[in-house]
Amino acid sequence: MYRPAGRRTGRVAVLLVCASLALPVCVLGARQATSGPLPHADTVEAPLNTGGMWRGGLLGWTGGFLVGGISGYWIEVGTTEPNEYQGIGGFMLGAFTGATLLTPILTHAKGGGEGHLGVGLAASALAGALGVAVIAASDGHLLLVLPVGQIWASVSAEKRTAERRRARR
Repeated sequence: MYRPAGRRTGRVAVLLVCASLALPVCVLGARQATSGPLPHADTVEAPLNTGGMWRGGLLGWTGGFLVGGISGYWIEVGTTEPNEYQGIGGFMLGAFTGATLLTPILTHAKGGGEGHLGVGLAASALAGALGVAVIAASDGHLLLVLPVGQIWASVSAEKRTAERRRARR
């Protein structure tokens, strides 16, 4: 007979989802403020922090994959009937969703927040969809296409939109 999981499983899933949503807020809040405008601030601009963008993208993809995957697993285990492959579908869907959302958010945060986050989210989602299609067409042989594609798309979108915003100033 099927018995739904207890309250503890639901609490763990809610806690993991909240933690995955709070991580970008913590990273964004950790930025240090400058003491004021620098001399000649209108003529001299710091170069874009592309290294930080890549690190943020890698951290975002890894964290989103793990937190989203674990959250998806527990949500599926707590809401479906037990079977042989229980939790695998929830893990994969949660991991894809977490990586797709957290990669551009942390890329944006680590890049200084100068670009457009919405464009980064769209680029990451498109790269994720294309990556899944490539993995399916190659029978799973090209698994690294997904993380590399999503991180590259997020960094490229952040960099281009930041350069456009700088050019308008």
